[in-house]
Amino acid sequence: MFVSMREVESEDTGAGAAGGATAGSGDETRLKRTPRYEITIRMADGSTRVVGDANPARWRAGERLIVITGANPPHQ
Repeated sequence: MFVSMREVESEDTGAGAAGGATAGSGDETRLKRTPRYEITIRMADGSTRVVGDANPARWRAGERLIVITGANPPHQ
């Protein structure tokens, strides 16, 4: 069952991160915010799990979900 969702801070480096830019050179790497969300799910046995996702679905509190285990996204 879906319990809650909250946005958490996450930063990605810009394309120049691997270029060796140094502070003060005018070519500093810029950081951009990437939205990430923590989704809290209550399992059938009463335990809770927190799942991270960048593009979550729009669930309503109390909505029943099907959790499929064993597949991890490549970014985790």
